Amino acid sequence: MAVAHSTFQEIVNTILQQSGLPSITSAATFNARTGLLRPQLQAILYTDDADAKLMVRLTDLFAMRQFSASTTASSPVVSLDDICDIEGVQYHTVRCNGQPMRFLSYNEYRSMYATDADVPEGAPMYWSYKNTPSADAQRANQIIMIPTPDAAYVVEYGAKILHKPLALATDVILWPKPYEHVLVAFGRAALAEARKTGDMSGTAQAALDNVRQWAIGPQDKPLKANFGGLSIGLDNRWTNGSSGYDWSNHI
Repeated sequence: MAVAHSTFQEIVNTILQQSGLPSITSAATFNARTGLLRPQLQAILYTDDADAKLMVRLTDLFAMRQFSASTTASSPVVSLDDICDIEGVQYHTVRCNGQPMRFLSYNEYRSMYATDADVPEGAPMYWSYKNTPSADAQRANQIIMIPTPDAAYVVEYGAKILHKPLALATDVILWPKPYEHVLVAFGRAALAEARKTGDMSGTAQAALDNVRQWAIGPQDKPLKANFGGLSIGLDNRWTNGSSGYDWSNHI
């Protein structure tokens, strides 16, 4: 059974609770950003920033996902999952009922069949796409099956997930559940630095290093992520962008 991902509000509240601060209990208040304490607003900001920066830098770790969908008889299209788009689909990964499918460019597809009505029904062997909304069809981020499926088939594909800015309390954190503690650690570190309540950079660094070593082995190059004015370098160096203070001696 798959483990559900945490929401934006849940991660922010975890950061607040572990920092000894009151949680944000109302989703409406969270979304409106009104009536909140300054540290609560900071936790929201830092969590979104950390999510964006770390997602980019950990693409090799978990940004590629495997998806599946089912076809509908007599319908040529299969909608992609809403956390990816056609640009991120790995062409060689598309399969129908376990069988590899050959890709056809949209021009090739249309040269073979002038309209959807011309496409015969059968077991899909090819796939194509049209990622431009037009009067032809609402096919943005949809895979076109060729031939048109004559029954329900399972379509599998690998794709890079899209990072979407976090805004609402119910927005889902796309990190795999076992890695969410890294996001929490960086959020807590940034919040502690902003409130001048302590240095948690070493904890955040260790959490990230442990995950990377466990998943992909030692890194060849240091990574860096900027959180507001704070530059968090994964080479054991934190430098405050506004003051130029070097935190390396504290780690």
